[in-house]
Amino acid sequence: MQEVQDPLIIQLILERSYLAIFIRTQLIRIINYVLFFSDDDFWEFHKYARTNQGYLMALECGNKLFIAVVEDVQKYQTFMTIARVIQLKKEGYIETVLTPQQPNYYTHGQQASINAAIQFFGSAANCGLGFYETTYPEKTNFIKINP
Repeated sequence: MQEVQDPLIIQLILERSYLAIFIRTQLIRIINYVLFFSDDDFWEFHKYARTNQGYLMALECGNKLFIAVVEDVQKYQTFMTIARVIQLKKEGYIETVLTPQQPNYYTHGQQASINAAIQFFGSAANCGLGFYETTYPEKTNFIKINP
């Protein structure tokens, strides 16, 4: 994991002065033990993210805040082929296929969901989409979880 160094990303996250989808949950969203962005979240995000550099969505889960942000819109457009969009929209691929395959699915559902999303999207350097999570309960320090 990598500490966030990009001052623009830090400013966007801390000031929350951005165009974004902000999703609030309670401590546990019980749908296959998912505690991270769902396929539907990613689908809704994609509708606007595909043409907006810096577009992001946030998900608050108890003492964690997760951010997904388009860091490179051209890489994101190239990565999100029609086949990948169909996987998200029609198949629920991350939630129904990748997440249950994670070895920690039954013991640590949140980490299994994160791992599955990273398995689908890969590195931000390749897909143009960065994932961040808070490192302290104050939700002001973030680390990048898919460098």
